[in-house]
This record gives sequence, structure tokens and C-alpha cells, in this order.
Amino acid sequence: MLAQKRLWREEFVISLPTVATACSAYLREAREFRALDNPTPALCKEFETGVEEMRQIARDLLVEFAVLDPELVRFAVLNREGLDTTISRLCAPLNP
Repeated sequence: MLAQKRLWREEFVISLPTVATACSAYLREAREFRALDNPTPALCKEFETGVEEMRQIARDLLVEFAVLDPELVRFAVLNREGLDTTISRLCAPLNP
């Protein structure tokens, strides 16, 4: 889709490892947070804030390097795990 809109440029390829790292860091932290047993309200707030910041950084990078359409950056659906669906799908293992 981005290639059709002529937003994708070949030089973005060198930034994809940075984007992938940001997305995987968000997913790792979010999963670790959800795996905590009986976290205190203060710890919940701290983790929620940190995880949300990581999610926004990842989404901003996806837009900056033309992986995600800028018009869609504000709209994020969370899956059953409470993870950003777009980031989860991008980081999902490939089916052989």
C-alpha cells in the first residue's frame, strides 16, 4: 500500500532493524508486565506508562520509515493479550 502511494523509499531499508528492535522491545516489556503476579498499583502505573511510551515510539518509527500509513497511526486496536495488533502482526513468526 505504501509503495502504491509512493511513500516507500529504498533508503528506508537501513532503518528497518531499528524499527524491528523498537517493536520487539515493546512486545517483550508488555508481555513481561502482563505476566507479573499481583503487582502493586504503583508498579502497574509505572509499567503501563512505560509500555505505552514504548508502543508510541514503535508506532512513530513505523510511520517515519513508511511501514505504517500516517493516517492510521492514531488508530490502534489491542488484541486479547492487550498488545497493539499492528505491532504484533508485524512481529509474528512467519508460517513456513
